[in-house]
Amino acid sequence: MLSLLVVCYFSCSFNIFDLGLKRDMDPGPIDDSVLSLQALHRSTRVWNGPEPGILTIRRNSAALHRLVQLDERIVEHLHAAGFYGTARVGFISIDWHLITALVERWRPETHTFHFPVGEMTITLQDVQIILGLPVDGLPITLSCRGDYNALCLTQPGFPFPENNRDRWRIQIRQPVKMVSNLPQDADDVEVQRYARAYILQLLGGTLFADKSNNLVHITYLQFLEDFEAAGQYSWGSATLAHLYRQLMYCVNIDGAEIAGPVILLQLWAWDRLPFLAPIMGNHLRDDMIDNEALFPPPPFGHRWRHALETTGTSMHVLTKYREMIDMQGPDEVVWEPYPETVISDLPAYCSSGRAIWRTRAPLLFFCVVELYNPDRVMRQFGMKQRIPHLHSTSMELHKIDLRGKTDKDWSAEHSAYVCLWNERASNIATDEILDEPLDFYDPYMLWYRRITRRFMSRRGAIAEALAHGMTSIHQLTLGDDVSIARIRDVAASTLTAVRADYRMHNVPTSFEASHHTSHDDTRSRHGTPVYTSSVPPNEFETPHTPSVPPCMAFEATEAFPFDIAPTSSRHFNATPIMMNFSESTSTHEGGMRDIDDIREKMIKIQLIWGSRMSHC
Repeated sequence: MLSLLVVCYFSCSFNIFDLGLKRDMDPGPIDDSVLSLQALHRSTRVWNGPEPGILTIRRNSAALHRLVQLDERIVEHLHAAGFYGTARVGFISIDWHLITALVERWRPETHTFHFPVGEMTITLQDVQIILGLPVDGLPITLSCRGDYNALCLTQPGFPFPENNRDRWRIQIRQPVKMVSNLPQDADDVEVQRYARAYILQLLGGTLFADKSNNLVHITYLQFLEDFEAAGQYSWGSATLAHLYRQLMYCVNIDGAEIAGPVILLQLWAWDRLPFLAPIMGNHLRDDMIDNEALFPPPPFGHRWRHALETTGTSMHVLTKYREMIDMQGPDEVVWEPYPETVISDLPAYCSSGRAIWRTRAPLLFFCVVELYNPDRVMRQFGMKQRIPHLHSTSMELHKIDLRGKTDKDWSAEHSAYVCLWNERASNIATDEILDEPLDFYDPYMLWYRRITRRFMSRRGAIAEALAHGMTSIHQLTLGDDVSIARIRDVAASTLTAVRADYRMHNVPTSFEASHHTSHDDTRSRHGTPVYTSSVPPNEFETPHTPSVPPCMAFEATEAFPFDIAPTSSRHFNATPIMMNFSESTSTHEGGMRDIDDIREKMIKIQLIWGSRMSHC
């Protein structure tokens, strides 16, 4: 009975002081010199309410990949034009909740995601390795209008009926119909026509999907007249520019939907943030082709076509994703998911542009210009991360769209940025090789925690306050001269910060006994040790040890600065432990008392929480 009461006590304790927490814990930024648009950002509404809900995903690729097999006769043309890799990735279901949680971390001011471990972003390297798109080539500019009839005359078979056209766009279902029944006796002209229709569907349904959800621009035909010439363009940088722009739109405080290559965003997250990913099964589900031997090898993203197991991962739950990201630990990120051993096994088209993966050149896609900042994510290239220079991603560029400007020649309109792109190989970001993980108290991390949005969820805020308090107490117990009064102050201020200070009043004398740690090493059904008197079995996580020795660098008597990143545990509630500390020291004004007991509690916290104190 006692164990059951303890389990219930811990399970509901978060809900008790969720009320009013957002009023007392400012999630940041402390310094708004970088994230200047916070007031208009979606995360502000997540914190203050009302809850913005799940983003609607706009794409139209299911019909092509579910109804049409990849015909080996058009593979040559897809490969020449640069789209074979994307075709092989095919259709993978999108987790709308995960995409929403990632969007809430995107910052248009920096073109990066702001996670507890630092900034990350989708790079040209990711685009080429995951989707196999060419990145080192000509920019996608020119005009978005073009002469529809002239384009159709040069490419026979494309004059679709008028009722399937919307000025300079056609309905996506039309090219899908064209590629669904390629005759066995088709000549080369007809095969090329089908190849163009297939590429049009990839462009309009996956890579450059817009919020219409069912239309594709005919302007792409001007790039597809010659497949070899099409392969000379940087479709990868255009795809990344489009994704950056779509993220900028939907991260607005009133954003409700996202278009563009969301499949790239999801696969990027699964590769680099494995704690958010499903488990990859052994069975490969590739129903796009009949005979693997007849086709060139696929890109890295194709591996996610394996059967996916989600029973051990909380998926399709936005609030859960928010909490998981809020409490991300330093060992829960793969900074370099593509080591040389991986790249060497991939086809050449996945690494042909590696010379410019770290370019500082802008990304172009017709009217869209998005600045590319590898300097902010150097750890993704195995290099040391330094405090980046203060610069803007240009809100003025973000305001440019196609409305009323379809006749513009964007290669002339953006000639200055085209010149910068043409010089991409001479402007490469570089730094010293990072031999070990970035220290928690590295100057970059200290700076970053002041300028970032530290958490999205209220549970994340609670975990932050508790992590800070426990680390402070641990620091206080390291010396020979330990002040019980100071320990009590830290415990009390932690409980006050998480609005659980009511627990310090009129505590029954049986509190210590009822919360004393049991050293009976029971086992959960997963074989994990469980301390039943402090942590319920269903909330225990396998402990881990961080790879960086993170000793405290601030005075324990300071008020909470909230510049300490959360720990990696997502379920453990240390509030009763803080309460225990406060109560056990409440009758003493100072001096030494039960320090061994306090240290014993801290060891238990280390084991369960996997905290930053492990190597202090």
